[in-house]
Amino acid sequence: MTTTRRTRTLTKIGSAGAGLGLAALAVLGFSNAAFSAQTDNAGDNWAAGKDQAITLKANTAQTAPLFSFGLDDQPRPQDDGVDISTYDGYLATDFTNLNVNDDDVGRDLTVNYSGGPAAQVRMYVDTSGATITPGLADNTLVTVKRDGKVVYENKPLSDMPTDYGEAASGQNPWNIDAGAPASSKYSVQITSDGAAVDGATAQGVKFVWEAQQA
Repeated sequence: MTTTRRTRTLTKIGSAGAGLGLAALAVLGFSNAAFSAQTDNAGDNWAAGKDQAITLKANTAQTAPLFSFGLDDQPRPQDDGVDISTYDGYLATDFTNLNVNDDDVGRDLTVNYSGGPAAQVRMYVDTSGATITPGLADNTLVTVKRDGKVVYENKPLSDMPTDYGEAASGQNPWNIDAGAPASSKYSVQITSDGAAVDGATAQGVKFVWEAQQA
């Protein structure tokens, strides 16, 4: 959980929290005659706008990935913070073939928002630290629903937005009114398009939810 206090606040979950702030310093000079000396004082500072906080977090500690084949000693996957009893099998064209414990809904993660200002939450992927066999990102299809509403449908991982700005279109933005806590359940599926090379792997992919003040 990350909480920041600033005029424009952002918070990330699934990777790391981050906050940006602005501060203003003024140096004031005064003169009372044409040939008088001047003096100044430094360090004046003030702020304007809403002094509010935004908090965005999963409903339970998401300490394991949503999907895990066990590569690089990663733990078993979780569904809404609950450990799944087995590792995932090979990526298949049918999501329910990924794990015996899956149904056709997807892996869930509930995102909770609290804070004063109105905000917008967007979901994207971070592959900057990932190791993906060439071609597998094109062959992996991602479907995301929020409270049953489609956000992304069979979208290649390689075409998924990779930052908040890119994630502005379609059904992705979740708009939250000022002063009201809110929560939404996201369901994520990954499937193969059937053309992936045997033995291809993806490691270190992150699904990111980010809120910014509206």
